[in-house]
Amino acid sequence: MMEKKRTLGARGSGSRELGYYFKFLPIFYTISKPLSRAPRKTLELEGIMDKKKDGKREKAGQGSNPDLKRFIEKIERIKEPPKLPINNLFIAAQYIGEKNTIKFRKGKKRFCVSFGGYKPKSAREKALFLSVYYALIYYAVKDKEGIYITDLMDNIGCHRRPGHGYIQPQKEEVLDMVWNVARSEIGVSGDAVPQEIKELFPDIEKKDNFKINIFSIDVIKQYSVDMRLKDAIVYFKPNFDKSLIIFNRDSEILKLGLHEPEYKNLVIYISYGSNLKNAKKITKTVRELLKITRINIDDINPWRTYDRLVAILRRAQNDGYIHKWGWERYPEEKDQGKPWLNLWLDTNTILILPEA
Repeated sequence: MMEKKRTLGARGSGSRELGYYFKFLPIFYTISKPLSRAPRKTLELEGIMDKKKDGKREKAGQGSNPDLKRFIEKIERIKEPPKLPINNLFIAAQYIGEKNTIKFRKGKKRFCVSFGGYKPKSAREKALFLSVYYALIYYAVKDKEGIYITDLMDNIGCHRRPGHGYIQPQKEEVLDMVWNVARSEIGVSGDAVPQEIKELFPDIEKKDNFKINIFSIDVIKQYSVDMRLKDAIVYFKPNFDKSLIIFNRDSEILKLGLHEPEYKNLVIYISYGSNLKNAKKITKTVRELLKITRINIDDINPWRTYDRLVAILRRAQNDGYIHKWGWERYPEEKDQGKPWLNLWLDTNTILILPEA
């Protein structure tokens, strides 16, 4: 009988060979998608984790895979919704793809933060990226080593059909975003990078300019016998000091549905604004709010853009994330002889935050 061998490259250990009989269809495979710069180790695993099938194999004298079982069974199911980290570096991640550099402080104390490696192209991509990014930070601080992709999807607001599980394209979409999180980088530069920023990343040289990936990530995919993706386990190792991370008091924000990504992007932004000291209101131009939410500007029918923004602002008010909101000065067509859309885009929007 033909024997097939694979290599198990576990994190922090040497490689070894494990033999499996060729006629049994393996259901665990690695993701073979190449990453450019993200720190990642190849993790090749295969085996049948069905207990009944393993039992039959043992009776037939073919043996099971106890090493693989121990490796997989270490990962518990996670149903706890994640919370938002409120450290400045991680708050700045919501500007990924919008600003090349975010500046903090003034004068000689100024330092800059930049994000690279991934750029969301739509409201959904941004909402999904932030949901995965912040969720993995939260679970890492909670001393979790890995999470099933279906648990992650449940906890960050992926839409599940009533009475059904997730379909394969949904799982693959989230797995792709996991790799985008893996390859994303934080860069810090300036003449006066605070010591607390340097302490957050203990493995870097203590200098004022650096780039680092937040996580090292490995993934195991699980397939059914008909080669459909059943689940996957995401293993993540943080490259930051977990003891220095603090979280928002609310836990439901990251669980908001991803089927309304513009609203989720807005609520994440508002939530971070409300964590600032003595924050009572947020003032942004309409154009800036549209960038934050990733609502597209409709030049042909600008009222569609207006209606969409107003709808999510009203919902945020109804849900208690803002107390009230309004335009600083609502433009009229005759104002300055400019088109109404341009005047509206430059109008300040005032968001009054609820009292703590």
